[in-house]
Amino acid sequence: MIFHYPAPIVENGNVASQIRPYKMLKAFENSGYKVFQITGYGSERRKKYHLLKKKIKDGYVFDFLYSESLTIPTALAEPNHIPTFPFLDAKIFLRCNKADIKVGLFYRDIYWKFDEIYNSPNYLHKIVSKFFHYYDLILYRYQVDFLFLPSIEMADYIPLIDSVKCIELPAGHDFNTCINSNDTDSNKLNLLYVGGFGPGYPMQKLFNTLELLPNVEMTLCTRKSDWLANRQNVKIPANVEVVHKSGEELASLYEDSDVVSLVLEPQRWRKFAFPFKFFEYLGNGKPIIAIIDSPPGRLVEQLGIGWAINYTEEDISKLLNSIMDCPSLLKKAKSNIALNRPNHTWKARADSVISRLT
Repeated sequence: MIFHYPAPIVENGNVASQIRPYKMLKAFENSGYKVFQITGYGSERRKKYHLLKKKIKDGYVFDFLYSESLTIPTALAEPNHIPTFPFLDAKIFLRCNKADIKVGLFYRDIYWKFDEIYNSPNYLHKIVSKFFHYYDLILYRYQVDFLFLPSIEMADYIPLIDSVKCIELPAGHDFNTCINSNDTDSNKLNLLYVGGFGPGYPMQKLFNTLELLPNVEMTLCTRKSDWLANRQNVKIPANVEVVHKSGEELASLYEDSDVVSLVLEPQRWRKFAFPFKFFEYLGNGKPIIAIIDSPPGRLVEQLGIGWAINYTEEDISKLLNSIMDCPSLLKKAKSNIALNRPNHTWKARADSVISRLT
């Protein structure tokens, strides 16, 4: 197979846009594929493209091409963001089309269509960036067989693309072998949140509720930079501990938690957003609290691996008290997690791509 990614592959990335390509690449290898990489910046991809042409000409057989996109347009992926190789990736896909090699691409997000969350240094940059975003979509419309998305709900927001070719392919997880925590103290509950903190992650109603629930202790794990930039804008109760950990440091946080939180204020873009951490939560075997009318809420309800609630202080309080009053709720959710975790590993994601493209 061919693995395409318009940036260098980072083995120990600390953000989702770096972690996912590496995990998918390894997952294809674990599924038994010999992977021909067309990755890196433009000059490196151009060399690999010429090698690909030679291999195809020599009769080398590729089953399919799988690509991971960036949050920025492909043409602006160079370190200086100058479109030095605007047609290179179109040529790569076209070469595969002509050789009857199916092409699948993971389209990371559509946040650039939402002015409230799309940060741009100036108006001109915004116009240029959106032009190349549309250029990417035109390319995908005609040269990509399947567009893989974090959630199927996202298909409704993507212009130019027929929703028939859109397939849900969210993040995956690696099995965590240290997920068995002690039985929950029915008089206390340990809640964990791992993720961003700030305007894009509003959860004040959760904090307001926790202030009235002293038996619930929450650990809020976020980047130190996020915390320092936004802590003055949020009222944090005394039973919320803020920490800054990542990677292997998270293991102890998961071990000590009973329930994990995606209790975030509904925003327009959250109707299709599927947080990367959702599947890390699942991989660690922790019941998830999510919000109704969101992809995490949909999957939580579908699989019975937690609870989907309305974003109101009343509903948050009612659920947390119910969990403390009835420990069997946690046991049932954990049982469903054990049944469903194997279907959401990184290897399972790679196998899903393989079944579509071969």
